[in-house]
Amino acid sequence: QPGVDTMYPGAYDASTWGKQYGGVDNKAQCQGLPRYPTKDAAMKSAGDDLVTLCEYGFDNGARQEGGGNPSIQSIARVKCPAELVELTQMQRNDDPSEYTAEAPVEAAHECEAGSGGSLAWCLTRMMDCRKPSGGFKDNVKAEIMVDGKRIVQPCLSDGYTRIDVQCGCSDCYC
Repeated sequence: QPGVDTMYPGAYDASTWGKQYGGVDNKAQCQGLPRYPTKDAAMKSAGDDLVTLCEYGFDNGARQEGGGNPSIQSIARVKCPAELVELTQMQRNDDPSEYTAEAPVEAAHECEAGSGGSLAWCLTRMMDCRKPSGGFKDNVKAEIMVDGKRIVQPCLSDGYTRIDVQCGCSDCYC
């Protein structure tokens, strides 16, 4: 139910938050977002705020004016940084040993999301740690994951504090 233990204060309003998938379309709209979540201690402690993070996405090419998704030009697997493994509690058992990209795959085409086409080669920007896709065991191939690091740890409504769901018991999300 909207407004119940949501991360940010106030009701959902498209004029504030933008589209359901993708959020605001332009950097200027970042200024209309609430600066901090309802439970703001963790974000303030990290020195972050939503407006600045939103603007950072536009300034660094993760978001495009007009709401477009940037195209991924090439992609390769590299070793996952320890900090990211610690944050997510997710790790593949076939992780490369180096941070150097070997044999990157070049994009087959530009992102087609804006024209109703494929999301292949599109950089998307879903950043809700409350319900991460990798937090559902059916979205993860258990056979390629390190035991005890098989699913992304979701967060509380402060957007920072992680919930440990690596239970280790039979038939649970681990």
